[in-house]
Amino acid sequence: MNSLLAQFVSECRDLIETASRCLLDLENDSSNKDQIDELFRAVHTIKGASGLFEFKPLTSTVHAGEDLLDAVRAGDVRFNSDIADLLLEMLDRLVEWLDQIDATDSLPAGAEDTSAELSRRLRLQLEDGSADEVEAEETAEASPAFDAWPEDVPPLPGADKGLTFVTYLPSPNAFFTGDDPLQTVLKTPGLMWMQIQEPESWPDLEALDPFIVQIGFLAVSDASQAEVEEHFSYVASEISIQTIGLTDAPPAEEAAPEPDAALKELATKLLASQKELLASEQHDISEHKCLESIDQVLERLTNALELVVVRTKPVHDTASLRETLEHWIHDIEVEMAGGAVAVEDTEDDEPFAPLGEPIAAAPEPQPAQEDVSAEIASPAVSTPSPRASSHLRVDAERVDPLMNLAGELIVAKNAMPFLAQKAEAADNAGDLVREIKSQHNTINRIAEELQAAIMQIRMVPVGNILSRFNRLVRDLSRKLGKDIQYLVDGEDTEADKAIVDELSEPVVHLIRNSIDHGIEDPKAREQAGKPRQGTIRIRAYHKEENVVLEISDDGKGIDVDRVLTKAVERGLLDQEKAANMSRSEALQLVFLPGLSTKEEVSDLSGRGVGMDSVGSMVRRMGGQIGIDSEQGFGTTVTLSLPLSMSVQRLMMVEVGDGLYSVPVDSVVESQKIDPAKIRRHRNAEMVVLRDRLIPLVRLRDLFECPDIEEPQTLSVMVVDVDGHESGLVVDKFHPGLDAIVKPMTGVLSGHQMYAGTALLGDGSILLALNLREMIECQYH
Repeated sequence: MNSLLAQFVSECRDLIETASRCLLDLENDSSNKDQIDELFRAVHTIKGASGLFEFKPLTSTVHAGEDLLDAVRAGDVRFNSDIADLLLEMLDRLVEWLDQIDATDSLPAGAEDTSAELSRRLRLQLEDGSADEVEAEETAEASPAFDAWPEDVPPLPGADKGLTFVTYLPSPNAFFTGDDPLQTVLKTPGLMWMQIQEPESWPDLEALDPFIVQIGFLAVSDASQAEVEEHFSYVASEISIQTIGLTDAPPAEEAAPEPDAALKELATKLLASQKELLASEQHDISEHKCLESIDQVLERLTNALELVVVRTKPVHDTASLRETLEHWIHDIEVEMAGGAVAVEDTEDDEPFAPLGEPIAAAPEPQPAQEDVSAEIASPAVSTPSPRASSHLRVDAERVDPLMNLAGELIVAKNAMPFLAQKAEAADNAGDLVREIKSQHNTINRIAEELQAAIMQIRMVPVGNILSRFNRLVRDLSRKLGKDIQYLVDGEDTEADKAIVDELSEPVVHLIRNSIDHGIEDPKAREQAGKPRQGTIRIRAYHKEENVVLEISDDGKGIDVDRVLTKAVERGLLDQEKAANMSRSEALQLVFLPGLSTKEEVSDLSGRGVGMDSVGSMVRRMGGQIGIDSEQGFGTTVTLSLPLSMSVQRLMMVEVGDGLYSVPVDSVVESQKIDPAKIRRHRNAEMVVLRDRLIPLVRLRDLFECPDIEEPQTLSVMVVDVDGHESGLVVDKFHPGLDAIVKPMTGVLSGHQMYAGTALLGDGSILLALNLREMIECQYH
């Protein structure tokens, strides 16, 4: 995939998310004009960008959706749930097509048929008639050829081989959607002839709106129909393409017809208005702009009347431009009256070919004038953004510190050769050691600041993920006949991009559980004295060095007794242990694999896999999960995750001839204890530390290291795993260090005992321990 196509796919994904959010918000408040405008801009941008590629079905579908939204925005069509469903279906289809484009650089087979059907349904929302009427109109537009040579078209070379005839009727709001109909026609491939189609009647001059398109275009091209269709793919619904090329083409006319009386009358009124504007007093700042506008009007009027009046040269100063325009208006009036005007040589662009005559090629586009119409007709196009899963959008102020740190790092690096030279000639080893330590401290400071700066770059708002679930709540609640609102607090809370990306799957499971298990149907909620509408709320905030997500609902809560009964029935724990469990411990049972209180298996739940999966994913990210529930009032699940998974602070220990590490956040304390203080309970070793009974795990036994003589004191590291403390008996403690822990790969990837590996400064490998798996292995 080339870079431009990759940017298109990434940009479209972001725009689809924006459009989906706006649609869901509009369902709650259909009168929110800002949301309608934002939705329209997102769909319009997708349509515009898609025209750069050979994806006509995609362009046509989005164009139909854009037309529907344009009617909604104008107030011609009332927004409702049916329209929302249809537009969401369109967005879902776009996502499928983008996935296919991402994989194969092309649309899937059958995209044309899917596009035609979806476009028809979208356009039906605009019609008062039936689908049959719409199809009849489409069939009429697609007629393959004329029965006779069109009266308005002059004889053209190549008619015997067949030419392509285009009727283009632009949308009245074309300028407001970023289109330029005239330039579109003039850039038609193989353009041989064109003519402007006037409306049946022009409005009064006072009521004439220059930003509303009221004309159409006829054009003839010697290019193939496929090439012409590709060129007009942006406006496919506004054109009709037919074939002409009959042997009975009319003979050439001697001269072009004179402008009709209506056009002359309109031109006279237009000239009078320009003379009045030219004579008016303008502020110094706006005068030149006003004169440039008159210049454009006169040029277009000259072309429309097919006159031979040409401006002599480009003029830049205000006084000369005013004088030139006065002469130009006079010459046009003389020419219209039947007089003759001398034509001087020009030093500027060549004039347009007279309309109604064959032209060899479309003229080059002229520079846009700096007036209001230019801003409306050509809105700024945003730079496509990279795909969220592999790229980051970074503010400039977050990148600037990296440049400064890179410079400092180079200076520190350049100091190392001088230290090496001193080492060769050093007589005093103590001075050299001090200099090396000093330089190490400098490099360490730069490395820490560099790490912090990079961390800031990788920080993204959790709202990027959480805002996507509004659609999930809407669809599932409607499927189950429930009324549920979805609220998010703390969308701006930031975490490392890797953490935010990994959050999606566990949060989906929790939301589905809240919808299916937690929140009751409206009737049951009313009987329980609750509002008919249930609420799922996600709250995000920072706590120390973690990002915390609370996913809560106001449903029926968890029946702890039922959870214990199900756990015993499925053999997940025995009756005695269940009887002695506290309420908080019993709630943790929902994270056991295979436990579900749902009697019926559906496509949402009931298979006993959801919460276990959530717990595993959270723990894999180095986080913790907790649950609290009050029967009849709702449930809250709390996810606590590290701000970053990249660089971790580790405590290093030695066992046998190997080095191992555990996260410093899990370490409670390190102690030297007397072996005589160890007690045994049910074949498990325990020790009492500060009135706490701590079970011991001997890592030498767990790793099957050779037996050695029992030391006089044991090195014990107390760690906290899910709120339970355990003591790891090791051979030796080492200082802590910062390291990047990478997941296990290859043969060792299946060993759950290890969380990953890190590379030490001397090149040796440090194994990061999975404390949870180790302790479960010890006791189970």
